[in-house]
Amino acid sequence: MMEAQKRPDDEDLLCPVCKYIFTDPCFVCPNHHTLCRECYKRISDMSLFGPAKCPECREMLSKPKQDAIRAKLVQAFKSKPPPGATCQMFEGKSRCSNSVFVKCGHCDLDFCDLHFCDHRLKFQTECENLLKSVEKDAKECDQVSATLQPWKAQIKSLIEFIDIEKERLEELLRVTEQRLEQAAAGSSRRAEADDLRASLRSSQLQQAKAIADQLKVAATAPKLDSQDFGWPPTDEQTKEIEACKAKLDIVIGTATGICGGVSCRDDFEDDTIYAEAIYDDI
Repeated sequence: MMEAQKRPDDEDLLCPVCKYIFTDPCFVCPNHHTLCRECYKRISDMSLFGPAKCPECREMLSKPKQDAIRAKLVQAFKSKPPPGATCQMFEGKSRCSNSVFVKCGHCDLDFCDLHFCDHRLKFQTECENLLKSVEKDAKECDQVSATLQPWKAQIKSLIEFIDIEKERLEELLRVTEQRLEQAAAGSSRRAEADDLRASLRSSQLQQAKAIADQLKVAATAPKLDSQDFGWPPTDEQTKEIEACKAKLDIVIGTATGICGGVSCRDDFEDDTIYAEAIYDDI
């Protein structure tokens, strides 16, 4: 593969180590001698006795720095077509016989002046269409961001609100269950009272004393007063709770449709009708 590489007339474009055209040329010593970056690495890695030295001046190798001027000269040489080269464009099944005018910078093919103009125009048009598409997509993304940012704030606020209310409800549930356990214990003492009556009637005084002692201990527990707890939820209160749940479901469903990019108009209309029906019943 290396043997097929075209060689320049200017020896300054050849690496003194590999003897081929420079690849990524770099200054490697204080005297600004240049090597391929890979050749520099190879010399550095192969040095067994002390620091590696420049093959040109025997100075110690320094940290490589790009030789930008030489890199441009190499690029210019590589872009030159070989003598007698013809345009690589095909017209039907026949290749263009015109002399090469320039090597294309983006596809690395050789073109005559006519075909290069057409080729460059086609590439320019493709890039312009691509830029229009990117700009259109960017505007769409801007609009999506403008829509979603306020929703994000609302969703965060709703989550914080729900978390607070959830804590309140969980505490309320804990207290309610505690009261239910207390009420259940109080109700169960009715059976113990019946056992006490039976023991007294049958003159089983020892058993009666044991039951009485249990009831005395239970009597010292805090009492529940039904006046403090009102009444079970009314139909109106139940409907209000269901209406709140339906309204929250509508809000979350709407946000899901908008933020998820899913059309939810039909579901939204159905939920709205359902919620309105609940409100009408209240």
